Amino acid sequence: MSTSRRAQGGIRRAVRHARAGVPAIVLVASVCGAGVAYAASGGPRGAAGAVQNMYVWAGPTPGQADQSDRVITLNFNPASPDYGKVIAETIVPGSAGTNNEPHHCGLSASGQVLACGGILASMQDHNWLFFFSLKDPNHPVFVKSAKTPLAAFPDAFAAEPNNGFLVTEMGSLAGGSPGRIAKLNAAGNVVGMYPKKPPADFNPHGIAIRADLNLMVTCDFVAPASTLNSVPGPMQIRSSVRVWDYRKLTITKTIELPAGAASMDCQLLPKSRDGEGYVGGSGNGQLYLFNARTGGYQDVFDFNTLVPGALTQIMSVSSDGTRLFVPYVSPGRASGVAMFDITDPSHPRLLDDYRLPAGAGPHMAMLADYDTQLVVTDYFLNEGSAGKVHLDGDHYVRVFNVKGDKLTEDPRFQVDFNTAIPGVQLRPHGFAVGGGGMRM
Repeated sequence: MSTSRRAQGGIRRAVRHARAGVPAIVLVASVCGAGVAYAASGGPRGAAGAVQNMYVWAGPTPGQADQSDRVITLNFNPASPDYGKVIAETIVPGSAGTNNEPHHCGLSASGQVLACGGILASMQDHNWLFFFSLKDPNHPVFVKSAKTPLAAFPDAFAAEPNNGFLVTEMGSLAGGSPGRIAKLNAAGNVVGMYPKKPPADFNPHGIAIRADLNLMVTCDFVAPASTLNSVPGPMQIRSSVRVWDYRKLTITKTIELPAGAASMDCQLLPKSRDGEGYVGGSGNGQLYLFNARTGGYQDVFDFNTLVPGALTQIMSVSSDGTRLFVPYVSPGRASGVAMFDITDPSHPRLLDDYRLPAGAGPHMAMLADYDTQLVVTDYFLNEGSAGKVHLDGDHYVRVFNVKGDKLTEDPRFQVDFNTAIPGVQLRPHGFAVGGGGMRM
């Protein structure tokens, strides 16, 4: 379905309202783990002098629309006395560096480039891909911004071996359907948009890759413009997993999930010969196990048994394929992070249900330090009066220690982005870690 001129105009009007102080639109999108990529660490994990940083892509809260979008660099070396402290902030310069709604980001395979997406940038005639050099890992430098043909609303960044990226772009240039996968080279230039003839309801959100199986999966989530009040009717929710030939970048089959599931995120199991993986139901609170070879799926866990109305968010799977971590939120403001034993993928066993403060709103979870730490960002989206989605968070970046069957809060790394930078309140969404075994 294509977005009408009225829909596109509604988006632009909402952006103007956001500049005037109305809560900024945050079109629904997020990131999904794209295989395993370890950035160069610069030294052994835990050595006091090793350079290990977290890069957080964040934008200002409503009412501060004149403030720039930026990358905040945090010390992520627990042996350092500055662990959990801000090292630097890198501003996107000029007016094109404001009101882009910073979303997700990813490190190149070399760890030398941080690529980030602005989910609202296209609605302001801005470029929507932003690139930062990490040649000096303590001081990222903004290099350039770019746009892509045919699609916009960037979400997940999957690093490729040639230092390029595959980027899920959830909507058409106007915010409707279909979206595309953008293939970027090491210079950040577009070398292809895929698939060549996308399905009409193709709105890719999450992405995961098993290069050893020549397998890629993406999951469709929502047509972005349909989340606005200016577009009549309910949101156009998608509930499907696309199975791809990774080398050819062609879709080979579609796994249709129950209507309303809202497949925000998908993760492949690292040792499954059949290309099994999990996809979360961000609309119904279900966890599904899918099989890329057969095209089948099964419902394996109901998050409503933890909290009524629970909605799954961005998941993370351990490198040995034995643990799954799923943050969840709910309309009643209860939220947490669930940890599962997935030794038997068809029967995930709940090991821990770590409850967060009311309204925390955990969105993205990623394993780090070779699976001994879990990083969680607390901000999804809040469209305010302009839209239909109202899921904010407390704007913390939290680190948990993973030991045995338990999650424990790391008291030295609980960063409040409402106060981390004097003079501006920030909403942290995407992040990446250079060094320390970050799983991208």
